[in-house]
Amino acid sequence: MQGPVRNETKDTLESIRLNFKEAKIILSTWEGSNVKGLSFDDIVFSNDPGPLNIKRGTKIVAQENTNRQIISTYQGLIKVRTPYAVKLRTDTPLRNDNIIKNYIKAQAYGRDYNFSYLEERILVSSINTIDPKSYIQFPYHISDWIYFGKTNDLLKIWDGELIDDNDYFTEQDIKEEISCKRGFEFGRYTAEQLVLYSFLKKNKISEYKHYCDTNNDRVEKVLKVILSNFYCVSPKQMGLCFDKYSDLITPRMNYRSLRSFLGFYFVTINERVWRNYYSQFYKLDTTISEKIEICARRIFIKIMKKRKK
Repeated sequence: MQGPVRNETKDTLESIRLNFKEAKIILSTWEGSNVKGLSFDDIVFSNDPGPLNIKRGTKIVAQENTNRQIISTYQGLIKVRTPYAVKLRTDTPLRNDNIIKNYIKAQAYGRDYNFSYLEERILVSSINTIDPKSYIQFPYHISDWIYFGKTNDLLKIWDGELIDDNDYFTEQDIKEEISCKRGFEFGRYTAEQLVLYSFLKKNKISEYKHYCDTNNDRVEKVLKVILSNFYCVSPKQMGLCFDKYSDLITPRMNYRSLRSFLGFYFVTINERVWRNYYSQFYKLDTTISEKIEICARRIFIKIMKKRKK
């Protein structure tokens, strides 16, 4: 479990104790954190590296915490002595052990070894794993809410290599290239893309220059990398709670909540979307209900892409 100690941390730790009774819990947090009353087996205190600055020209317009996440995750993972590990935030309780059956399911599909950089697929959240064919088109944007896989595989991604806080990670020299509408204050890449930056470079993937740098030639490669190395399941299927984004997991019956839920639904890769893409490249028969859902999704995405032009 990595990150700052928060109000939800005690509940998150207790949820692991309840649902994974034999699991060893390593809490990786910051020097000076108050951990009194928390239940864990081992603890790592790291020096806070501070945020990365996001710039527009020379002006700092926002800050983000990728290096903090890299350090706290890496320092926790190097303490793991089991073949498998879960990287989890300090504010995301697990209400059951569904991640185990979903992880087993993830390994049942054959892999394309031209694009397999890990020993086994890693289980990740569908929410925030962006579909590169959606109307926002972010490549290699894998949700960082939860990672479940072989410890060695997690260490290949969370390798401790920090992101340089320099102009390369601003967008001041690429403004004319950016075609997607900004929804957040991003630098050159999103936080989720920066997590994979070092891992992808080591596997000779460095052709994308900013956070929405996709074209038809590259999208197929992005999808094959995702299909071979990650399996996307909804937080609800995994039993993962995240109060901060609860509307994205289980929407309430009001306009604002439904709008947020559907907005993310149509840009992310859920299990059915993952299976649909898998069926396009490899051998897999999808169900009628899956086909109907994918058809409706395609119509919506086509409409949204036209609205952007």
